[in-house]
Amino acid sequence: MTKLQVVSAMYDYLMTSWEELPDKNKRALGFDFVVGSEGEEAALNHLARLFMEYADLSFRRALVARRRRLGLDAYSDSASAG
Repeated sequence: MTKLQVVSAMYDYLMTSWEELPDKNKRALGFDFVVGSEGEEAALNHLARLFMEYADLSFRRALVARRRRLGLDAYSDSASAG
């Protein structure tokens, strides 16, 4: 799964979940707005950015873990030291 696919899936989940979330819960998250307003759009964009940052971080961590499992980190460390 590529980074773009992960972000796309997370954004899709966010949009679906947001619609189902009760307004009182949205307000509890700090988003006080009128449905369909610019405030709601800004809140969704903010949450989407957070999800994309999380996806990027998760993707990088997965790559680091994979490199370690394959022993590539040890090679790159010794190559840079030599």
